[in-house]
Amino acid sequence: MTHEGHVRANELRPGEGRDPPLVLIVDDHVESAAMASDILSYAGCWTVVADSVEGAIEQIQRETPALVITDILMPFRPGVDLIETLQGSVLTERIPILACTARADIFEPWLREHNLSVLAKPYSPRELVDAVREAMRLGIEDISA
Repeated sequence: MTHEGHVRANELRPGEGRDPPLVLIVDDHVESAAMASDILSYAGCWTVVADSVEGAIEQIQRETPALVITDILMPFRPGVDLIETLQGSVLTERIPILACTARADIFEPWLREHNLSVLAKPYSPRELVDAVREAMRLGIEDISA
C-alpha cells in the first residue's frame, strides 16, 4: 500500500517485461482529462484521451483499452451512451468501465444496475489511482469467472 495521499511512480504497472495497461479517458473537459492522464501516466499506465463518445468508440476500434474511464455528463452524447454501447457488444462487454461523475446521487440506481465502478468528482490523485486499480482488478475477476 502507498502512503495516504501519495501516488508512486509506476505503481499501476503490471511488472517487469509487461506492457503498461492502456487506459482510455473520456471527458469533454480537456483540463480534467489531461490531469487524469498525467496522474495515470505517472502511476504507470499508457493513456489515451477522447473528448466525446464518438472519439472514444473510434479509439476503441483502433486498440482495446484495459480500462475506460468516462465522464457521465457530456454534451451531445452522454457517457451513459458509451457505457451502454460497450456493455451491449460482445467485442467490448468485458472492458472494465470506471464511471466518473459529480452527480453519483442522481445516477446511483443506473450505475448499480450496470454494475459499474464509480469515481465521484472532484477526486484526488490517490482516489483516481485507487479507483483505477480496483476497476481493473474487478475486470480481471470478471474475465476469469
